[in-house]
Amino acid sequence: MNQDDFDHFNYLAEKVIHDKASQAEINEFHNLVQIWNTETKYNLFNSMERSEKLFING
Repeated sequence: MNQDDFDHFNYLAEKVIHDKASQAEINEFHNLVQIWNTETKYNLFNSMERSEKLFING
């Protein structure tokens, strides 16, 4: 996800939160959420897992 995608994601999130998004915008938001969830640099649990491995393996 690049900066433009991230900015658009935030824009759509605001519209969805305030119930002002069209069905097409909701679908696009859903697709961006899926991308966000698969990106390892944004995945909190993946980061925690890497930290645990570093801690355990020294």
